[in-house]
Amino acid sequence: MVIIKKKLTFSSSNYLQLLSILNKSGRESRLIGGCVRDALLNITSADIDIATTLLPQQVIQILTDNEISFLTMGVNFGTITARINHEQIEITTLRRDLSSNGRHPTVIYTESFQEDAQRRDFTINSLSYCPFKQEIYDYYGGINDLKGDYVIFIGDPETRIKEDYLRILRFFRFSGRFGSKFDEKGLNACIELKQNLLSLSKERIKWEIDKIIATNGFESILELMIKVGILQIILPVSYIDVKALETVNCFTKERNIRVSFHAKYALIFYSADDLSIEKLIGLKFSKSEATTIFNIIEFTKNFSKSDSHFLLKKAWLENFNYLDYVIACIGIGKLEATAAENFISAYRDAHKPEFPVNGNDLTNQGMYGEAIGKSLAYLKNEWIKNNFTQNKSQLLAILNDYNE
Repeated sequence: MVIIKKKLTFSSSNYLQLLSILNKSGRESRLIGGCVRDALLNITSADIDIATTLLPQQVIQILTDNEISFLTMGVNFGTITARINHEQIEITTLRRDLSSNGRHPTVIYTESFQEDAQRRDFTINSLSYCPFKQEIYDYYGGINDLKGDYVIFIGDPETRIKEDYLRILRFFRFSGRFGSKFDEKGLNACIELKQNLLSLSKERIKWEIDKIIATNGFESILELMIKVGILQIILPVSYIDVKALETVNCFTKERNIRVSFHAKYALIFYSADDLSIEKLIGLKFSKSEATTIFNIIEFTKNFSKSDSHFLLKKAWLENFNYLDYVIACIGIGKLEATAAENFISAYRDAHKPEFPVNGNDLTNQGMYGEAIGKSLAYLKNEWIKNNFTQNKSQLLAILNDYNE
């Protein structure tokens, strides 16, 4: 073990108070894992985690005595979530793995921070920190690996992966975020054991893929995952147009536009065979997510340069996330950057007009059933083509000519 004297800064305004309360018991508690790693890199960490030698029931008693509210939904895994001044901080009893089936490890509590560090996935995630002593505890060379831009499994990579096959996906995510290159030994172990990803729940897989696509440079991560045959196991894709993702990233970065979750997934699934809303729901997208992603793909596939302004205005009018449609068309190459920029400049902050005709208007014209829906769609298209300038009377007059 290496102990390094260094003052680290954290965004939390409550962790010192909570650690002080826990340490008054005479037991030891430290900050642990990702928040320590991020502080070393001067990255603001959203989550603050505490590891402690206290048992869960002891943590509960201390929080109760100090009138600090808490959640116990993770108590079976040794985790109590303290709620202090509108901040949630997880407090987890130190653990040691006894066995694992690749998904659910059997653990026992321990008083050794080193044993707890040993059960973690990567060296950079095994660091702990005492803010009172201003000491970083590094049991497995995590600080050197951070400096070397490597993400390294603790111990034997295959052993670590067999404890939880989700670590295959975590290896790609963390390597893409914190490494300039992929550790060869770790990568080979992921490739060797990749078929075991099928044993994981769809919920856990989607959770991890969501985090991957939120990472800067996720395009190259997915490209490697495709190349080594991993992404195809968990998603219905055999090819991803990385250039499309890079084009979108370049366009949006230069103009300070955020690429949404939906637009990213639409480009990822663009070449998927027989994609449907139902298939996306089966991958644990919500119905709303699945519908939005599918609609972006369909819009982009049917996009026509000759009718581009009409289609873009229709997307803007009918969907508050119209930028997703514009961005997807740029990525696929169906819309030039200049045309997209001009459209965004004109419509980004424009007031959306209200279509002046409704079903009652057509009922009063003697229409009923399916004819009303078809006529409304026709009138709305005409209204959009004429830049929303026609009023109700003018549109109904058009409808009379149309029906004749």
